[in-house]
Amino acid sequence: MKRLISLFIIVFLCGFNISTVKGEEKLLADIEKSDDIRHWNKPQGRSLEVSQESPLLGSASVKIYPYTYISFSELSGIAGDWSGYDAIAIDFNNTTGRSQPLHILIGDKDWIKAGTQYWDRYNGNHMLPPGRYTFTLGITGLYRGELGSRFNNLKDVINPAQIVRLDLGIGRQGDKGKKPIYLDNIRLISKELPDFIKAFDFGPEQQNLQLGFTAVTWNTEYSKDKGYGLRQSLGSSRDAVDDGFPSVLYRDWVSMSSSWTDYEFVIDLPNGIYNVFTVYSDCGYWGGQAIRHTKRHIEAEGKIKWSENLGRRGNYWKPNYLFEDVEPLMGQDFWELYMEKIFEPKSFRVKVNDGQLNLKWHADERRSSNVACLIIYPAAKKKEGAEFCNEIVRQQREEFTVAAVEQDLPAGGSLEAIPQKEKDKGYIFFLTDYEQDTYQTTIPQPEQIKRTKTIYACLDEYEPVTFAVRPLKNLGTAKIEVSDFRNPNAVLNKENFDVRVVRHLSRRGFNQIKYRIIPQILKNFDTVELAEGITREFFVIAHIPENTKPGDYTGTIRLKSDNGAINETIDVSLTVYPFTLDESEYVFCFFGTIPDIKVARMLRDFGFNSFSGGSRITLKGFTKDGTPQLD
Repeated sequence: MKRLISLFIIVFLCGFNISTVKGEEKLLADIEKSDDIRHWNKPQGRSLEVSQESPLLGSASVKIYPYTYISFSELSGIAGDWSGYDAIAIDFNNTTGRSQPLHILIGDKDWIKAGTQYWDRYNGNHMLPPGRYTFTLGITGLYRGELGSRFNNLKDVINPAQIVRLDLGIGRQGDKGKKPIYLDNIRLISKELPDFIKAFDFGPEQQNLQLGFTAVTWNTEYSKDKGYGLRQSLGSSRDAVDDGFPSVLYRDWVSMSSSWTDYEFVIDLPNGIYNVFTVYSDCGYWGGQAIRHTKRHIEAEGKIKWSENLGRRGNYWKPNYLFEDVEPLMGQDFWELYMEKIFEPKSFRVKVNDGQLNLKWHADERRSSNVACLIIYPAAKKKEGAEFCNEIVRQQREEFTVAAVEQDLPAGGSLEAIPQKEKDKGYIFFLTDYEQDTYQTTIPQPEQIKRTKTIYACLDEYEPVTFAVRPLKNLGTAKIEVSDFRNPNAVLNKENFDVRVVRHLSRRGFNQIKYRIIPQILKNFDTVELAEGITREFFVIAHIPENTKPGDYTGTIRLKSDNGAINETIDVSLTVYPFTLDESEYVFCFFGTIPDIKVARMLRDFGFNSFSGGSRITLKGFTKDGTPQLD
């Protein structure tokens, strides 16, 4: 059944509330009876059931189970001519209790002509959160291939007027046959913004647009007919990029400042006062592509309206150090923790006197004024305009939050297996293996609950003692004390022991936003908070100087809190051998730039004997005998 109606769109992923957007909808599938899905192609051995258990539109919906693959051809009435619309939307009710992957294939007639290759169709990886949810996918600017590897063969976007195939892969294999997922109300939607809003999505020529926004790319030059555009084109298409992160609007950008000029964006407007809202996209696809400015500002009508000066913190400070002291914990809101600080909107007011608003974004380093979006509205519409901008930010947050799913981590052991006398202390103290990851979720095996440790080391070697605590309640602030290590003939001073705590970072997969929180950094510390339910691991690293006398040493490592909630001691036996280790015959190196000699020495101490990546070495010239002069 198909129908075409004008309506207000209320709920969808990239949608607006009833006061901000209206548009049109074309219903492709409203499932009420079995006959409605007779042309849905399903895998062999799988069934699709029309059910009245969870109607999403009307009185029924399609009931499936995770790890189901559905294919729609033109015969189904779903694939076909999608032109004239901005997005496809599908209602889901995910009753599995956790987010489920949603894999999407979209092919057009050019995909068929090219031989139905993988790289010539759209292949998208998305997520379905628990509960009722409307999935929306913009269909203007759909890439071919994968998010991180696009347009390898055919160079144009998917043609919405010639859709021949839509496939949905729903749910993870591990949840197969458990709780169901319901889907219904497959439709095309279009968006029309309020007349007083001017909204632009900056990005490459083939960008996937924020619904209702107007595209601006590197060569969108101003014309009187359009009434907006760049005063002149940028240097090349490489100045307009899609990083694929974190949302449709924020992930792509146009670099509005080069090493030789600032590019100007102009828009014809009636004289008056306007509010301007704009967002930078600062991340870059690879780490080395992130912003690296010290100073930058935004200029409107020849006056600076916003500026920042990072001073000594400039040149990669934001990407490398902004979150230096932030450690993600399980269950935290990553939008609040990271994204709203990275993608913080810049807003200001400007007066237009000559019928045209002129804007420039300046930075003292190239690729550091990467503009993701621009919204302009009259100051007389301050309340409505602010609501619109807030709604746009909310949409980006929702889109990111749905995709940024925290992946489960292994627990290791179980609390039931831990002796009660250990649990009665309010924590579990245990030794760890530094060759195995210890996560925030880790519960030890009973055999790890020990308070003695024997280690062996050669001269000029580093050898760690690693241990952890799993607080069953808040234990307060704790510190570590290391004694001198002694034998009858010598002392290994405690200054030779480096005390560090394991800090965790989030890591996402290639082409994905879902993430895992994993151990990444060994950080020096004075005190550390031991919070309930967060396993905390420690490294005490012994360095054996070359002049150390060989033999057997003993000493202690003590973990204690200020409030007395924990006080544990490890008795350590250390055997020092009377020789040094040979240099490795293999090359070990850190992949990436080494920022300074201090880091290089630290890596050398821990066994690295080479380096790779873009180390900034300047060739000053050559001596008379041809020796290069490097700095």
